[in-house]
Amino acid sequence: MQEKALVWQEVDLVMKKKASSASSLRKIRKEFDDDDIDDDSEEDPTEGFESLQYAISSGSNRQLQPPQQQPLKSNVPPLNPQQSNASILNSQRSWATSTQQQPSLQTSQIHDSQSSQYQTSSPSSTTAKSIRKRKLLHLLYLTICAILLCSFAFLIESTKLMTYARTRATLVSDVLTEMNGVKPQLVEKDGIISDSSSETDTGGETHTSLAKSMPTIIELTPEQEKFNTLQSILSPSISAPESFELTHTPQYRALTFLVSTDGRNLPIPTTSSQEAKFIQRYILTVLYYAMGGEEWNHQFKFLSALDECRWNEKISVEGGQEYIGGVGGCDVNGMIQTVALWDNNLDGQLPMEIGELKSVKVMSLFSNEIHGVLPLNVANMNSLELLYLHSNNLVGDFGFMCPLQIENFRADCFGGTNANVQCSCCNVCCAKNNVHNENACYIQ
Repeated sequence: MQEKALVWQEVDLVMKKKASSASSLRKIRKEFDDDDIDDDSEEDPTEGFESLQYAISSGSNRQLQPPQQQPLKSNVPPLNPQQSNASILNSQRSWATSTQQQPSLQTSQIHDSQSSQYQTSSPSSTTAKSIRKRKLLHLLYLTICAILLCSFAFLIESTKLMTYARTRATLVSDVLTEMNGVKPQLVEKDGIISDSSSETDTGGETHTSLAKSMPTIIELTPEQEKFNTLQSILSPSISAPESFELTHTPQYRALTFLVSTDGRNLPIPTTSSQEAKFIQRYILTVLYYAMGGEEWNHQFKFLSALDECRWNEKISVEGGQEYIGGVGGCDVNGMIQTVALWDNNLDGQLPMEIGELKSVKVMSLFSNEIHGVLPLNVANMNSLELLYLHSNNLVGDFGFMCPLQIENFRADCFGGTNANVQCSCCNVCCAKNNVHNENACYIQ
């Protein structure tokens, strides 16, 4: 009886362990929701206990077999009637041990399968998210750079336009000052350049109409239109375009004189002969302004309403001698052939336009304060027969004049390589500042 009680205790212990393993298995199944484990295959923990009790109480002719389990297979062998109680106890212990190990194996397999799924899926999703973030950051960076570049370019172009508008307004103001003697007061308000006279005062309050608040469009007067038309004739064949951009240049002053002040009031040329006469008058006016005509010893009727062929006077010198100075000796077409301005306090640089006086045969400019270099355009004066440039402050090489084969060509070339002027084709070389002293000039 004691052995039978021990057997029942062992069986009871085995059944409790089996029940605890089954309950833990159900918890694992519920946590991971594994489809491979069937919930319907759970066993009743009392099933084996009832079978074993029935087998022991029924006698030695019945064999004790473990209950059939679907997921857990028993390793307990069937009992023979001749087996002792000790062998039964040993077999039951081995059967209980096998049933206890199998659920733990299944649990570890479930954990391994779930962890492997998470390990395989997590890195790929993390990498894809990081790639998307990088792409978005790169796109944002490029967008910001493009916006900054466009803003910088817009700022530069706006500055250029504002500078151009101010410069243009200043030039127009200067033109109006030269022509009409009235300078409009151009003011800038809220980025708009307009004439201050557009504002009216009514009832002590200054107001501006909607139309006059817009940028002022200055309508060209007939004189301004004539100025632009004549400038298109002169530029760029006679004078450089930039020479008309500033109001103090001899070119700008000469054209302004011909448009608004000249008493002769030449019309806009329509024929080639009229154009030639206009260009000739313009070049002589440029020479006057470039050489400080206001300070000349003799004005020779320059800038008068007379034809330029009559811009000359008879001058008396010491000893009772007389000579005609100025410009004149015109041919049948009204083109001048003589420029005699010697010893007349000409001071400055010869303008390049003088080379376009292609009908001039005699040009005497000696004994003045002409400085700088001789313009290359003088080589275009292919009608020259006499050219006196000595007793001035000219420098440089006059070799470019040699192809003209001028019969009487004088310059300050005395002294060889030490002279201010190098002139291999000059027939007479003079020493500087030796006026009226023929001993200072030597025939080469």
